[in-house]
Amino acid sequence: MDSTALNVSLLIMGVALIILFIVILNYKLLLKLWVYKAYYGKFSYKYVDVFTKHHYYNPYRQAQTFEIDLFLNSLTNKSKEELITDNDIVFQGFELGKSYPDFRKQKGDPDYFTIQEFKDVQICIWGYGFKMYDYYAIVLFCFIDKIFVLGQYNFKKESQNVDFTDISNKLINKYFNDEEKICQNQKEIKIKDTKGSKVHLYDDGFSIRVSYFNPDIPIIKEKLINSEQQVTIENSPELETITF
Repeated sequence: MDSTALNVSLLIMGVALIILFIVILNYKLLLKLWVYKAYYGKFSYKYVDVFTKHHYYNPYRQAQTFEIDLFLNSLTNKSKEELITDNDIVFQGFELGKSYPDFRKQKGDPDYFTIQEFKDVQICIWGYGFKMYDYYAIVLFCFIDKIFVLGQYNFKKESQNVDFTDISNKLINKYFNDEEKICQNQKEIKIKDTKGSKVHLYDDGFSIRVSYFNPDIPIIKEKLINSEQQVTIENSPELETITF
């Protein structure tokens, strides 16, 4: 075999090895995705995380992100203007702080699904299109470590004429029979039940949101409130040690 033929053979062999290597890598990835999807479920943090890291995009339509800073502010804000109701606050029949292993069976496949990570806390957000009070909304169910921690109705203003007063009055009528509690010309309404669960209605300028949460849920205290307070303490200049 002359040198030219040898070089061609080596080139073909090299290309073949590269193709084989790529095929093996893709096969391993496909196998890994199949295992994660079969074991953890197609709507799980682990499966979507692996898929996104390798494909650089979410396999599902993304719901609105979980705005941790706003949520933490709602959790720690001690408002004196909360309306207290004797009725239990639940979100579409789902109680805050509970685990729902059969959530997908109960609600069906989501229209949107997003994952986020905050200080090693894994967050899954399920989103569904929904009609409420004659308005279209995206309904969000947020889970931390499979515990239901936040429910939200998000009424987008850009595609519909949403009346804040109309929504607030209907919401208050759901929890109170006292007409004096009907509010006019407000931008924010807060309702709390005897178990500590809250409803927070507010207008952020782009949408009107109705959030359901409970700051007393153990996982909220442990992984969000206490974690944030610890970071604040550690970063406080008053606690810095100065060595001479």
